[in-house]
Amino acid sequence: MEPKQVTSIEDAMRPAFEEISRRSEVARAKLPQTETTFFDRTKTPCKMPFQLPDQKYALLSMGTNVLAPRPLDVDRPALRVYGLFRDRDDAKEHAEVVRTVDAECSLLVVEARKWMLMPQSMEVCQDQNKMNERVEELLRRRDACRAGENEEFDSVLSRCEEPPISSALPDEEDPDEHEAEALIYKPPKRLRAGAEVRGQSFFAMCAIRDVHGGECLINILGGFESVEEANKWSQDVATRTLIDDDVLVAPTCEWTYPNGTQRTSKTNYRIDELQRVMDAAEKNPQAVKDYKVWKEEQDRMCQNQNGDTSTVKDITEEEE
Repeated sequence: MEPKQVTSIEDAMRPAFEEISRRSEVARAKLPQTETTFFDRTKTPCKMPFQLPDQKYALLSMGTNVLAPRPLDVDRPALRVYGLFRDRDDAKEHAEVVRTVDAECSLLVVEARKWMLMPQSMEVCQDQNKMNERVEELLRRRDACRAGENEEFDSVLSRCEEPPISSALPDEEDPDEHEAEALIYKPPKRLRAGAEVRGQSFFAMCAIRDVHGGECLINILGGFESVEEANKWSQDVATRTLIDDDVLVAPTCEWTYPNGTQRTSKTNYRIDELQRVMDAAEKNPQAVKDYKVWKEEQDRMCQNQNGDTSTVKDITEEEE
């Protein structure tokens, strides 16, 4: 579908003014911010439970400082999930299948719907007690950070002020640096066909990033036949249980990076107002581009109507 053509300055500016007016009305309404907000259920709500039957253990590979494939940048650990199984024996049996197509990767069996550390030190990796302690420490740090952010948000909202610019915001990416990284940081080996679990082409998970150290926390929630099924379960079921964490959907048997920028075709937010704001922000670059194209066309039309004086000027200068 072709984008709507801009025919005048009024057409170009009208969506912005309408959005400003709508946000002003929402702000004046002073909607309560403390209530828990859920996604609207889909038209045909998902009937699957949160504790998915026969999906108690997950088989996966991690690429960390101490697990193969080891990444060049330890702050960017890699994760590949193969599927979820009824018990550990089933998961170990499938691990033998994975070994036949990729004998170099690490293979781990972890409990589903439970936080798991992506270890970066051999000391933690080999000691389950230390790993559990590290998981609890990172969860406490996450909760403390979230409490501070909520307090700051409530304070700014009560004063009706602009939020301060956080020094923790990431710097803008340097295109040259990004290109250089792509040349040096080769992606881990792709998995050949044969390691898939039937009926589990996608999986849902939660992740807590650790940008300084790469000790991410992951929580594998379930495996699904299609991305549509995974999204429906996430919206109707998972987000009503996990109200404090993002639910991510990714393909199985492919590498994903929990500590990196999550790129999805669509990001859905629990709060309708936030969804409208972010959707508008996503459309802004295209709106600016459409306006620039329209402005250039208008300038050319005016130039053609008034005559192109640049050619006359060039000829005159040559004659002089």
